Amino acid sequence: MSDAYFQRLHLANVAASLQCCPYQIVDARDSSVFHGWSSVKSQSQGTGGSGHVPGSVLFSHSWICARATDSIGDGRAQARAQQRADMAQVRGKALVLVGTGNRCAVCSEDIGVSTAVWLERYLKTDIKKIYLASSSACNGGVGCANGGRDQVEKLSHNVQYGLSTLPDCDIFVTVDWLHARLLRDGDGADVCVLHVGWDDESEFISEHIPSSCYVDLNAWEDPDTRNLRCPESFAILAASPCDPRPDHGCVVLYDRDVGLAAARAGLALWSLGFANVKILSGGMRAWAKSGFDLESLENTILHQEQIEVTGNADNSDVFVDMNFIRELTACQHPDHVLVSCCSWLEYVGCVSGYDYIMERGRIPTARWALSGSGKDDLCHWHDDLGIATDWNHLAELWRLAGIDRTKHVVLYCGTGWRCSAVWFYIRALGYRHVSVYDGGWFEWSSDRTNKRAQGIPTASWFAALKDLLPKSLLDAEPPS
Repeated sequence: MSDAYFQRLHLANVAASLQCCPYQIVDARDSSVFHGWSSVKSQSQGTGGSGHVPGSVLFSHSWICARATDSIGDGRAQARAQQRADMAQVRGKALVLVGTGNRCAVCSEDIGVSTAVWLERYLKTDIKKIYLASSSACNGGVGCANGGRDQVEKLSHNVQYGLSTLPDCDIFVTVDWLHARLLRDGDGADVCVLHVGWDDESEFISEHIPSSCYVDLNAWEDPDTRNLRCPESFAILAASPCDPRPDHGCVVLYDRDVGLAAARAGLALWSLGFANVKILSGGMRAWAKSGFDLESLENTILHQEQIEVTGNADNSDVFVDMNFIRELTACQHPDHVLVSCCSWLEYVGCVSGYDYIMERGRIPTARWALSGSGKDDLCHWHDDLGIATDWNHLAELWRLAGIDRTKHVVLYCGTGWRCSAVWFYIRALGYRHVSVYDGGWFEWSSDRTNKRAQGIPTASWFAALKDLLPKSLLDAEPPS
């Protein structure tokens, strides 16, 4: 199927041409550019090209490109497509694809056309028509991340809105940004790169991002509760060239998976006063996929050794304890809101989510506004490659659930990993007063005096949210 199959629609005529038809602008570029992560490509182009047209939704071609072998008869592929369509709310609408005119560096396909073909394949009966946005010029460079820059700028101008980015988009950085930073600084003199693992030091030694140092998260957690040790006992080594002191430039963390371990260690550092903590979007897999070199040297291994924390950032409220949660659930203060980062099946009490947690259910009064499918992922926030999905829709769901930026938001999950990641996600969305109950469901359910809740919530906040959640999610059956 070629681009000739799809009708072209000039950007200047989008609103006029579709005024009688509900339509949705779909952005096919990388999520890093869509959201505004720190990127060499976007920085070299100024502010234009980094960000998105307000109201547009993300269907990143790079996500589709990674699934080139999916078969239309593959039930999992179909379900994945349907869920993304539900989340993006594109059903029953005409779609206008921006991002055309540039070719993917991996598959050499036009990113807009390829995305249109994918949508046509999986959602043909659910959408009215697909248009390819066109402009008089589109010379934004090669590769998924940069495709359609000129189109996005022109469309933004035509609808009289500026480009939109996340309020605190610099929390996340791309692999091209880190690569350029390391090249510029030689050995990364003003950036500390930490490879976060879990008892996999040998894997780090065999392959890692150049100049990075290894952090064994196992040493930072209590072996019995899996909770982070108190800040006074965090073990960090001050060693050159890797010196993660609060006043030593920025700290960039990554892992081999979807970023939960990196966020876990990042939250620990943040609580110690490290104000310039960043998460590498996509982690080591994105680095390797981009073709950047890996090294196999035995760099510094961060062992247990105290350093004096000299940062002036007041991050003492990052963690709250069980007594705080007891008071919160008893008083239901209107300026505080407790949020579960567990899966839906964990939240309603169908499963505990862990083989070492026997009790099922949730902490009373906790709200749920999408997270993931199990203890090892947050699939509504990132795809299976660890790359961010469209967070604007998630932010709207949180708002409808009464989890807004003016409140003190307290997050919990099973043992703290998932809520550590969500802490960074919603910080990027502009939430400023966010804490983590690190004890989580593991600690709460272990105390028989604590109350617990199960089942589908009946509160008004869920009634406002329910109709917007994917039906496939709410109908999910617990594993046999």
